Formats: sequence, C-alpha cells, structure tokens
Amino acid sequence: MTLSLSLFPLGWQHYLAGGLLAGAGVALLFVLTGRIGGMSTVFSST
Repeated sequence: MTLSLSLFPLGWQHYLAGGLLAGAGVALLFVLTGRIGGMSTVFSST
C-alpha cells in the first residue's frame, strides 16, 4: 500500500478512466472506419 501511495499520491482512478476513454476512442475509430488509430504520421522513421 505504501508503494502505490508513493507512485500515485493523487490516486489511480483518473489514470484508469483516461486509459479506458482513450481505448474506447481507438476502438470506436476502428469499428467505424476500419483504420487502426494511434499511428502518428508526423513522427515517422522513414
């Protein structure tokens, strides 16, 4: 418990909510358009 409080002093619930919201957005993008979201066109290695 001490480790989790030192890593997340303000709690972890908002990180979970943000991750679920971002994941739902990417999943919705894939379901509606068939495209995989999250791949940046700005920062490419080629």
